[in-house]
Amino acid sequence: MALAVAVVVAIGTAATRGSGAMETCTNSPRILFAEPCEQIDQDEEARIEHAGTPPRRVPRKCREAFSRFGDIEIFEDEQEFVDDTFNGKGSHYAYTAADIAAYGKEAETLEPVVAALLAENKRLVTKVAVFGSQKPVIEGLLLSLGATKIVTVEYNALTLDHSRIRTVQGNRLPEDVGRVRLAVLVDALQHDGLGRYGDPVCPDADLLTMDHVLQRASYALVSVPTGRDAVVWNAHRIYGEHRLPLLLQGWEVQTSQAFTSPILNRTVFLLRKPSPTL
Repeated sequence: MALAVAVVVAIGTAATRGSGAMETCTNSPRILFAEPCEQIDQDEEARIEHAGTPPRRVPRKCREAFSRFGDIEIFEDEQEFVDDTFNGKGSHYAYTAADIAAYGKEAETLEPVVAALLAENKRLVTKVAVFGSQKPVIEGLLLSLGATKIVTVEYNALTLDHSRIRTVQGNRLPEDVGRVRLAVLVDALQHDGLGRYGDPVCPDADLLTMDHVLQRASYALVSVPTGRDAVVWNAHRIYGEHRLPLLLQGWEVQTSQAFTSPILNRTVFLLRKPSPTL
């Protein structure tokens, strides 16, 4: 936990000093691999039983990018491999308004740190984007705090039957949504680009998502596993001294709180897009 706290302090200082200008994928060494791995090596492809399922090992073509040339350790263990594509068939989760309200009431138990931070910053809960949501815990919480409109972006097919919620399948906000006051990414970024949910395998998909959020949101609430840098294929990433600064680049850290969850140590950040300087 000491590592996570030290990294948070360093990031808070660096992000506040920065200009806040977002670097492009083509000009920044921060983004090593802006496009999905085009194809899986033949020996890896042989391991895949069904088209559309994630590779069981990191494709050789982009292994160095996942490890940031050795700075980030990669763990490959069959017990950690997850196929949430259901053998390429995909999934469809559906919830009624009553379901969403019920999950919202459980938010303080399921996500106590996130719930407390959102309640403390209720003024931000107006037009909100939620990235990554199989169960509408965050949506239910946001509605209880007075959210006027929620747009949920999710790789899986998702139906949230509520007049104030719009669902979008994929990983980006549609242009017609415009800007949002707050983006919420709770345990979402660490999965981006690992193929677990049928998304394209891309080493820097998490960084690209944060760049997208920086363009579209004034604030972001982000929760990720923190500790020693690692890619646990294909379950999740862990953010430490190497990758966490890249994830938070361009944002001002308003507050952060590290805590222990049942599975991983995590840190929640409240981030603000810097005001443009004249």
